Amino acid sequence: MIKLYSTGCPKCHVLERKLDDAGLEYIKVTDITEMKSKGITSAPILEIDGKFYDFSQSLKFTKERQETKC
Repeated sequence: MIKLYSTGCPKCHVLERKLDDAGLEYIKVTDITEMKSKGITSAPILEIDGKFYDFSQSLKFTKERQETKC
């Protein structure tokens, strides 16, 4: 399961587009209280099977999935 923690910032929109382009299903979480409860202090963050990825790690993840899709 993939969760995208997003505040709607420009980086969040970029990551959302990358997830869509890679054909990945995800849940978008915009609840700041939930983010804080998980220790998230900046966005966007991807949570994949309980592991957290920052923006650059998330872009790498989506790029790898996009390449395997082709």
